[in-house]
Amino acid sequence: MLTHVAIHESQFPDQVHRSLVAALRSRQLRNKFHYESYKQARKWIALHEAFSPARRRPHVIQLYDDCFRGALDALRNDGCDLIGLCVGNGWKEARLASILRAAGKQFSYGPSDSSVPLVLLAQQAVRDIAQECHPLVCDFETAPDWLSLFSEMPRSAEQRLFTLFGAFHNFEPPMVLGQLKRLLAPADALLVSLNLAQGDDYAESVRASLPEYDNELTRDWLAAFLNDLGIESDAGEMEVLVEECPFHTELLRIAVYFRLKQRRLLQLSGEEIEWAAGDSVRLFFSYRYTPERFRACLSPCGIHVAQQWVSGTEGLFLCRAA
Repeated sequence: MLTHVAIHESQFPDQVHRSLVAALRSRQLRNKFHYESYKQARKWIALHEAFSPARRRPHVIQLYDDCFRGALDALRNDGCDLIGLCVGNGWKEARLASILRAAGKQFSYGPSDSSVPLVLLAQQAVRDIAQECHPLVCDFETAPDWLSLFSEMPRSAEQRLFTLFGAFHNFEPPMVLGQLKRLLAPADALLVSLNLAQGDDYAESVRASLPEYDNELTRDWLAAFLNDLGIESDAGEMEVLVEECPFHTELLRIAVYFRLKQRRLLQLSGEEIEWAAGDSVRLFFSYRYTPERFRACLSPCGIHVAQQWVSGTEGLFLCRAA
């Protein structure tokens, strides 16, 4: 069997190399670099299976099903194009696709991610349910014009249903909001899932989430990137902490840093990058929202929450453009 995958120029080797070199020089990695190889994808899936409430807690699985059935009301009778943004392994989209099909909706499916292995997994999860599949490998952060990019994909309906599950909080707010503002047309709908902070004390709730990242599975997953660079895990120590958003949004995020014990000189296709002993390299970050903070972030972009489903630290939001 053959699968045809479209690869946008934002994920061409020269673009990825420039982005990686810039990240290594700044000592601030983009989260996408932890998903791109088959080894990294396997390690992330193991972590996801162990810690995701949507995989481990029946009431959260029911929350997703309730959301997916509620989203049917936002769709016209002629169906939609289902487009997964930063789709991961696509199991949530597969569950959504099954509900769309059971309701008699006709739809095509376009899974997109920067990771080839994850896009292939997402395509395989839905290929027997959707009318058509159009997998796309692209960089959500740097693709310049998402609206025209998806307009080039074959369309089976006039309405699009976008999903952004488990990824919104892994991007800097100005970037992800700007991309969504450019992407959403008035007829479109967007489903977003978020890891939420709960309770009256926002900061304390965020600190309570630290064990989700300060664990062996997460360390093993993030260390895979360093190991591929030739940096052994014992060359430094991982630190997991809570820090403020650098864009003055009053949001907090969990960040993972690698503090080097000794100097390292990295060689990448003729480029030399020096990390000194004591340097801290940011490997990963994840923001924590509340429903109110999420709505406040969306509002200046002309996007509003039409409906929400919340249970504990899991939140699902049906969003529309103004």
